[in-house]
Amino acid sequence: VNAGPFWAEGFSARNRFVPGAPRVTAGAVGVGGEAASLSANYAAAGDGSAAAASLRGRVRPAPGFGAEAELGTAAGARAGYARLYASRPGFGFDLRRIQADPGFPGEQRGRSLLQGTGYARLPAGLRVHAGYERERRSDTLGLVVAGTRLATSSAQASVSFREALTVERRVRTRDGEAAAGTFARRADSWAASATWRGRGTSFGGGAEVGTVDDRVAGASSHFSRTWLRGGASAGIGSLWAGVERRTGTSVETGAAQDRITGAASLQLQPAAGTRLSLLAQAAGDSAQGADGTVDGTVEQRLPGGHTLRLRVRAFPWAEPGRRRPLVSLDYSIPLRVPVARDRASGGVSGRVVDEETGRPVADVLVRVGDRAVVTDGRGRWAVAGLAPGTYTVEVDPVSLGVERAVMRPDALKVDVAGGREHMVEIGVSRAARIEGRILLTGPEDGGGGVGAAVVELRRGDERRRRVTDAEGRFLFSDLPPGEWTVTVASADLPPNHALERESTTLTLAPGEHGRVELRAVPRRRELVMVSGGELVLGAPPARTAAPAPSRPVPLVGRLLSTPASPPARRPAAAPAPAAAPASPRAPVAAGAPAERPELRASARPWRERGETGLSDWPNDSYVVQEGDGGLEAIAWLVYRDGALWPKLWLANRAALRTPDRLPPGLELVVPPPAPLTAAERAAARAWAAAPRR
Repeated sequence: VNAGPFWAEGFSARNRFVPGAPRVTAGAVGVGGEAASLSANYAAAGDGSAAAASLRGRVRPAPGFGAEAELGTAAGARAGYARLYASRPGFGFDLRRIQADPGFPGEQRGRSLLQGTGYARLPAGLRVHAGYERERRSDTLGLVVAGTRLATSSAQASVSFREALTVERRVRTRDGEAAAGTFARRADSWAASATWRGRGTSFGGGAEVGTVDDRVAGASSHFSRTWLRGGASAGIGSLWAGVERRTGTSVETGAAQDRITGAASLQLQPAAGTRLSLLAQAAGDSAQGADGTVDGTVEQRLPGGHTLRLRVRAFPWAEPGRRRPLVSLDYSIPLRVPVARDRASGGVSGRVVDEETGRPVADVLVRVGDRAVVTDGRGRWAVAGLAPGTYTVEVDPVSLGVERAVMRPDALKVDVAGGREHMVEIGVSRAARIEGRILLTGPEDGGGGVGAAVVELRRGDERRRRVTDAEGRFLFSDLPPGEWTVTVASADLPPNHALERESTTLTLAPGEHGRVELRAVPRRRELVMVSGGELVLGAPPARTAAPAPSRPVPLVGRLLSTPASPPARRPAAAPAPAAAPASPRAPVAAGAPAERPELRASARPWRERGETGLSDWPNDSYVVQEGDGGLEAIAWLVYRDGALWPKLWLANRAALRTPDRLPPGLELVVPPPAPLTAAERAAARAWAAAPRR
């Protein structure tokens, strides 16, 4: 129960699985908050021992710093606890002290504990850690074997590099009295471990090697411990597993051991309010056999802060007759009982209205922070007793109904001040939807879609994202009506492709279905010629009185000299001579007719042939020159279209291993220009997907 800074709590419990188990009762009252608090506590074990009462205080003067203390008494016996801690990015420490008289009830009876740990981060990624612990007890097993005495101590120091490599030194002592007699042992060991982490995955292992000295018998023996651990987290879950083996003499018992223990944990969260976990632990050795447990939990968070939890514990390695699993089903309901009116608190109220019809909407679940309420028949709702602050008002989509949405979810934020009521009217309507597709429209792409692209939908400060499927399709449903902008946040487009439009804006009415098609087209790479000229083979270069006009031309991988005006055509009545044509790179003989200005480059595209469809130099072959680059550049030369390079590749596949490296002097077969065939498109896609070295 909470009333401002005052609070009270209590419980009463009995283990019904154990016949004759006592009933434990406890309670506490206190005052304070996160910075400081003070409480009075009471506990009774119900086993005939005296009840205990204590006073506990806690203070946190600054983030990362704090202190706690508790002093208790029971039938004249006393117990005390104190802690001082600090945790900062560069250093930290934790000091604890427990002292309980032998007559104090509970598991802490007769215990004296002094514990301290500290760490500091040094330059170059180094971290130093040290710890010390000393404990004395008059009962090692908690009221089971009375009269025994145990004293232990341990000290360790370690140095780690970037949390990946660690070297540790450990010294432990253990002495006391038991039913078998007096014992005193000391263990001295070194340990080293290594851990690799990356992309949500970690894997590591280590080893510890040392000696155990029996100071009563005067003997010494070795022991070792090795372990492997690994885990990964991705998407909705995480998996962790580890295995450890101990051999040699145990410092705890002094007996020889060869024991293997293992554990595995699986955590899944398929939805925001659903969590599944599985934990399995097993151990075994040659003397005691195998033992272990398997725990499973399914937890579902419900509206209004309610929680449903199913827990199962199984004992697959237990002896027959004790393997029956334990099953529990818990349902948690928070009850808020007003004990007084708090002048400093405020409230939020309002209505839920259908904006298309103007009618109220009943039975809708509305959440304000961690509070929830259901609208009445007039669509009204109210939440009172809220502490000052900013709250978000949310409408549960399941209770709202199928294909309905809130009109302005970005406006459902209120600032609650002390003693004031705030009115919020929530408008709902039929939901709209947007579906679309990202298409590839290049000649090599065959009209396919862009998969695994991230599509973003924006309206004001509201953002929604979807990932396209293998066909490039996406869908946004349950949208409030209004103006939405569709953009592509990220997409793995083929080389030299770009989106035709960066964004598309749609205005949707209630219940309207919008469609969007985004096209990825080949990108035209252009350059601007700042000067012009002519290249005439076998004749002096022609000079013009004025520079050629600047104009954009396709970029073909290297700078080409092109005529400032279209080349002259040979008249139709003057066909090419019947003799074999000259080589494309061969010089023109002296006295060549001056009316052949079309021989201005070593290659001419197919469409620049004569009007008869023939020319004096047929373009069914081409000799690769220095600086030509790849097939795409040559396709620009012979076809005036770089996208037709797969034709050249398939026609010359026997002489070409790759289309991006061409040896100078190689004569290529140039097929006639035509749209790419299915085989040519498949070859282009296979080359684009092949890994590059």
